[in-house]
Amino acid sequence: MKKAALCTCILLSLQGTAQQHAFKNITAKDFSKYSAYFLKKLAADSVKHYILEDSLFIVGSDTSYFPTDIPTGKFIQLVGCRDDNCYSLRLKRINYTTVEYELAITRNWKQTTTEEGNITLGAGFYLASEIDEDQNGNAYSSIAYYGKGKQCSLTVRVGSAHGAVLVKLSRACADKKEDIPLHSSPLLWEK
Repeated sequence: MKKAALCTCILLSLQGTAQQHAFKNITAKDFSKYSAYFLKKLAADSVKHYILEDSLFIVGSDTSYFPTDIPTGKFIQLVGCRDDNCYSLRLKRINYTTVEYELAITRNWKQTTTEEGNITLGAGFYLASEIDEDQNGNAYSSIAYYGKGKQCSLTVRVGSAHGAVLVKLSRACADKKEDIPLHSSPLLWEK
């Protein structure tokens, strides 16, 4: 009986917090652990109720974990080349849904582009992961993060295999010159 009363109090407390943040279909102990953009995307689906409990993501009777391949508060560097194009990507997780990035692109052995910003976990990440391949053709699952800069939108697909973080990039730019189609992206390995 005491456990039931305690659970009811905790649930009511969490629901009160959620309503203070105007996300009626989302319950979370601490909304600062998730990006506002991610929360808005979830809130747009008024049919489902979501519970966010630190790294746990609960929808109905299904439970998923937020991806944590990228460490919090510490940059990791990933590099990869294809033909005369090389990419250096630094990633640092800010919270469960936001990753800070720094991207440098070298074409024909000259650095042509640098950009930095934040990318956000796709709100439907729990439905299914993407499937990418390593350099040997072995499949691994990855999760997509999305962002939009001044001139380009960026998709970063993060996965892991054999204890290493692996990344594939996709970039779409207004001028089309700096585009990186996913099929042209080299596999970026943790350095």
